[in-house]
Amino acid sequence: MKFTLVVFENIILFLLIPQALRSIANKTAQTLDDRNMFGVPLCGSIATACATLLAIIILLSTGVVYDAAPARLWGIDGPWHTGRLMVLGANYLSVLAPGGSVEYSATLVSIVKFILAGIAVLTLINGLIAAAGWRSIQAVRGLAVHVILAASRAVIFYIWVLTALWVIHWLNFWIFLVLLCVIEMRRRESGAVRLSF
Repeated sequence: MKFTLVVFENIILFLLIPQALRSIANKTAQTLDDRNMFGVPLCGSIATACATLLAIIILLSTGVVYDAAPARLWGIDGPWHTGRLMVLGANYLSVLAPGGSVEYSATLVSIVKFILAGIAVLTLINGLIAAAGWRSIQAVRGLAVHVILAASRAVIFYIWVLTALWVIHWLNFWIFLVLLCVIEMRRRESGAVRLSF
């Protein structure tokens, strides 16, 4: 019973929460974006780039990147050895809360500052596009949609990276067999599609 509950909980975290978050963010974006600013691929790509950079900051700041080293990833004494993804995610995110214990090196601080500057520039670009499209205070709508899309996609990216690392930990060396099977399936799939003249 406990194993089934844990599997169900992990499926909720990996599939249902990202899907619900994406759905809510898209509905909110459609409601606010009456000029279809994010129908333009450039604006959507900028929001996705901001989301990726924001997720990288979260992964760096919470220590996920440090724990993704092979010695920590496949060690049984590391944080990945928990069977519950929600507990793992909560433990990493608790570091961001005030009073959380995390040591920031000077390199990490400089990387985070550089990435934050990139996020600010990308947000400014979308803000200027919104101002050009609305030409009024309504441009705040475009900026709000940018923030909503970037934040929701960053959380989804964070969950997927955490889940991927957790699966790699539990599959251990079997991950290479899974990888070889996927490569072989892709090779056969592309071979069947080819036309021979």
